[in-house]
Amino acid sequence: GPPGFVLAVVILFGMPKPRRGQFDSTSAQATNDKAPPFRVVLNSFFGNAVLRQLAAGSAIVVLVGYGVAAFLSSFLIRRHGLDLGNVGLLTGLVNGAGAAVGTLGSGFVIDRLGGRDARWYAWLPALMVAAAVPCFVVGFLTSSLALGVALLTVATAAIYTYIAPIFAQLHGLLDARMRATGASLMYLIMNLVGLGL
Repeated sequence: GPPGFVLAVVILFGMPKPRRGQFDSTSAQATNDKAPPFRVVLNSFFGNAVLRQLAAGSAIVVLVGYGVAAFLSSFLIRRHGLDLGNVGLLTGLVNGAGAAVGTLGSGFVIDRLGGRDARWYAWLPALMVAAAVPCFVVGFLTSSLALGVALLTVATAAIYTYIAPIFAQLHGLLDARMRATGASLMYLIMNLVGLGL
Protein backbone atom coordinates (compact mmCIF):
# COMPACT_ATOMS: atom_id res chain seq x y z
CA GLY A 1 0.00 0.00 0.00
CA PRO A 2 0.97 3.64 0.40
CA PRO A 3 3.66 3.02 3.06
CA GLY A 4 5.41 0.69 0.63
CA PHE A 5 5.48 3.38 -2.07
CA VAL A 6 6.89 5.92 0.38
CA LEU A 7 9.55 3.45 1.50
CA ALA A 8 10.43 2.67 -2.13
CA VAL A 9 10.97 6.37 -2.90
CA VAL A 10 13.08 6.83 0.24
CA ILE A 11 15.24 3.85 -0.68
CA LEU A 12 15.50 4.83 -4.34
CA PHE A 13 16.67 8.37 -3.64
CA GLY A 14 18.05 8.16 -0.11
CA MET A 15 20.22 5.03 -0.08
CA PRO A 16 23.52 4.86 -1.89
CA LYS A 17 23.78 2.01 -4.34
CA PRO A 18 26.55 -0.39 -3.34
CA ARG A 19 29.21 -1.12 -5.94
CA ARG A 20 28.42 -4.41 -7.68
CA GLY A 21 30.68 -7.21 -6.53
CA GLN A 22 32.43 -5.11 -3.88
CA PHE A 23 32.62 -8.08 -1.52
CA ASP A 24 33.93 -10.54 -4.13
CA SER A 25 37.36 -11.99 -3.58
CA THR A 26 38.65 -11.10 -7.05
CA SER A 27 38.92 -7.51 -8.20
CA ALA A 28 38.14 -8.49 -11.81
CA GLN A 29 34.64 -9.54 -10.84
CA ALA A 30 34.10 -6.45 -8.74
CA THR A 31 35.16 -3.89 -11.36
CA ASN A 32 33.73 -5.36 -14.57
CA ASP A 33 30.68 -3.21 -15.34
CA LYS A 34 29.77 -4.77 -18.68
CA ALA A 35 27.10 -7.45 -18.43
CA PRO A 36 27.95 -10.60 -20.38
CA PRO A 37 25.65 -11.76 -23.18
CA PHE A 38 22.80 -14.08 -22.17
CA ARG A 39 24.32 -17.10 -23.93
CA VAL A 40 27.51 -16.67 -21.87
CA VAL A 41 25.46 -16.79 -18.68
CA LEU A 42 23.58 -19.83 -20.00
CA ASN A 43 26.87 -21.57 -20.78
CA SER A 44 28.26 -20.72 -17.34
CA PHE A 45 25.10 -21.90 -15.60
CA PHE A 46 24.51 -25.14 -17.48
CA GLY A 47 28.22 -25.82 -17.91
CA ASN A 48 28.63 -25.99 -14.14
CA ALA A 49 27.72 -29.44 -12.77
CA VAL A 50 27.06 -28.03 -9.29
CA LEU A 51 24.55 -25.48 -10.59
CA ARG A 52 22.81 -28.12 -12.70
CA GLN A 53 22.44 -30.38 -9.66
CA LEU A 54 21.29 -27.50 -7.47
CA ALA A 55 18.65 -26.60 -10.06
CA ALA A 56 17.45 -30.21 -10.35
CA GLY A 57 17.27 -30.69 -6.58
CA SER A 58 15.52 -27.36 -6.05
CA ALA A 59 12.99 -28.15 -8.76
CA ILE A 60 12.09 -31.43 -7.05
CA VAL A 61 11.71 -29.73 -3.65
CA VAL A 62 9.54 -27.01 -5.21
CA LEU A 63 7.38 -29.69 -6.85
CA VAL A 64 6.79 -31.30 -3.45
CA GLY A 65 6.21 -27.95 -1.75
CA TYR A 66 3.62 -26.76 -4.26
CA GLY A 67 1.97 -30.18 -4.25
CA VAL A 68 1.59 -30.17 -0.48
CA ALA A 69 0.37 -26.57 -0.49
CA ALA A 70 -2.26 -27.37 -3.13
CA PHE A 71 -3.40 -30.54 -1.35
CA LEU A 72 -3.46 -29.20 2.20
CA SER A 73 -6.76 -27.28 2.09
CA SER A 74 -8.82 -30.14 0.70
CA PHE A 75 -7.06 -32.54 3.07
CA LEU A 76 -8.02 -30.46 6.13
CA ILE A 77 -11.63 -30.26 4.98
CA ARG A 78 -11.98 -33.94 4.11
CA ARG A 79 -9.92 -35.51 6.89
CA HIS A 80 -10.69 -33.16 9.78
CA GLY A 81 -14.01 -31.62 8.70
CA LEU A 82 -12.85 -28.02 9.06
CA ASP A 83 -14.69 -25.00 7.67
CA LEU A 84 -13.01 -22.66 5.19
CA GLY A 85 -12.07 -20.05 7.80
CA ASN A 86 -10.14 -22.54 9.90
CA VAL A 87 -8.64 -24.12 6.79
CA GLY A 88 -7.33 -20.72 5.69
CA LEU A 89 -5.85 -20.06 9.12
CA LEU A 90 -4.14 -23.45 9.33
CA THR A 91 -2.84 -23.50 5.75
CA GLY A 92 -1.45 -20.01 6.33
CA LEU A 93 0.27 -21.27 9.45
CA VAL A 94 1.66 -24.41 7.82
CA ASN A 95 2.73 -22.80 4.54
CA GLY A 96 3.49 -19.24 5.61
CA ALA A 97 5.10 -19.77 9.00
CA GLY A 98 6.82 -22.96 7.89
CA ALA A 99 8.32 -21.32 4.82
CA ALA A 100 9.42 -18.23 6.73
CA VAL A 101 11.07 -20.20 9.52
CA GLY A 102 12.75 -22.60 7.10
CA THR A 103 14.08 -19.90 4.80
CA LEU A 104 15.30 -17.48 7.47
CA GLY A 105 16.51 -20.17 9.82
CA SER A 106 18.55 -21.90 7.16
CA GLY A 107 20.13 -18.59 6.20
CA PHE A 108 21.42 -18.02 9.72
CA VAL A 109 22.48 -21.65 10.15
CA ILE A 110 24.24 -21.90 6.80
CA ASP A 111 26.19 -18.70 7.49
CA ARG A 112 27.76 -20.47 10.45
CA LEU A 113 28.13 -23.99 9.06
CA GLY A 114 29.13 -22.98 5.53
CA GLY A 115 31.97 -20.87 6.88
CA ARG A 116 33.49 -23.98 8.46
CA ASP A 117 32.86 -26.40 5.61
CA ALA A 118 31.37 -25.50 2.22
CA ARG A 119 29.82 -28.97 1.93
CA TRP A 120 27.15 -27.85 4.41
CA TYR A 121 25.58 -25.83 1.58
CA ALA A 122 24.48 -29.17 0.15
CA TRP A 123 24.25 -31.21 3.35
CA LEU A 124 21.87 -28.92 5.23
CA PRO A 125 19.07 -28.96 2.63
CA ALA A 126 19.58 -32.67 1.98
CA LEU A 127 19.35 -33.56 5.67
CA MET A 128 16.35 -31.32 6.25
CA VAL A 129 14.45 -32.67 3.24
CA ALA A 130 15.14 -36.21 4.46
CA ALA A 131 13.89 -35.23 7.93
CA ALA A 132 10.74 -33.74 6.37
CA VAL A 133 9.61 -37.08 4.90
CA PRO A 134 8.54 -38.78 8.16
CA CYS A 135 6.99 -35.52 9.35
CA PHE A 136 4.86 -35.31 6.19
CA VAL A 137 3.88 -38.99 6.41
CA VAL A 138 2.83 -38.89 10.07
CA GLY A 139 1.32 -35.42 9.67
CA PHE A 140 -1.01 -36.63 6.93
CA LEU A 141 -1.79 -40.00 8.53
CA THR A 142 -2.49 -38.95 12.12
CA SER A 143 -6.06 -38.44 13.28
CA SER A 144 -4.96 -35.66 15.65
CA LEU A 145 -5.41 -32.25 14.06
CA ALA A 146 -2.96 -30.52 16.43
CA LEU A 147 -0.24 -33.10 15.89
CA GLY A 148 -0.84 -33.11 12.14
CA VAL A 149 -0.60 -29.33 11.83
CA ALA A 150 2.52 -29.24 14.00
CA LEU A 151 4.26 -31.95 11.97
CA LEU A 152 3.22 -30.45 8.63
CA THR A 153 4.55 -27.06 9.75
CA VAL A 154 7.86 -28.62 10.78
CA ALA A 155 8.04 -30.54 7.49
CA THR A 156 7.31 -27.41 5.48
CA ALA A 157 9.98 -25.49 7.37
CA ALA A 158 12.40 -28.34 6.70
CA ILE A 159 11.86 -28.41 2.95
CA TYR A 160 12.20 -24.62 2.68
CA THR A 161 15.72 -24.77 4.10
CA TYR A 162 16.97 -25.24 0.54
CA ILE A 163 16.43 -21.60 -0.47
CA ALA A 164 19.22 -19.78 1.38
CA PRO A 165 21.99 -22.34 0.70
CA ILE A 166 21.02 -22.75 -2.96
CA PHE A 167 21.07 -19.04 -3.74
CA ALA A 168 24.21 -18.48 -1.67
CA GLN A 169 25.93 -21.15 -3.76
CA LEU A 170 24.58 -19.70 -6.99
CA HIS A 171 25.94 -16.27 -6.09
CA GLY A 172 29.26 -17.80 -5.13
CA LEU A 173 29.62 -19.76 -8.35
CA LEU A 174 28.71 -17.02 -10.83
CA ASP A 175 30.49 -13.74 -11.56
CA ALA A 176 28.94 -10.56 -10.17
CA ARG A 177 27.42 -9.54 -13.52
CA MET A 178 25.87 -13.01 -14.06
CA ARG A 179 24.11 -13.41 -10.72
CA ALA A 180 20.78 -11.76 -11.48
CA THR A 181 20.36 -13.73 -14.70
CA GLY A 182 21.55 -16.90 -12.97
CA ALA A 183 19.00 -16.42 -10.18
CA SER A 184 16.30 -15.86 -12.80
CA LEU A 185 17.29 -19.08 -14.55
CA MET A 186 17.15 -20.94 -11.24
CA TYR A 187 13.66 -19.60 -10.52
CA LEU A 188 12.55 -20.43 -14.07
CA ILE A 189 13.69 -24.05 -13.71
CA MET A 190 12.18 -24.41 -10.25
CA ASN A 191 8.83 -23.01 -11.29
CA LEU A 192 8.62 -24.79 -14.63
CA VAL A 193 8.97 -28.06 -12.76
CA GLY A 194 7.24 -27.08 -9.50
CA LEU A 195 4.24 -25.40 -11.06
CA GLY A 196 4.37 -27.00 -14.48
CA LEU A 197 4.11 -30.64 -13.41
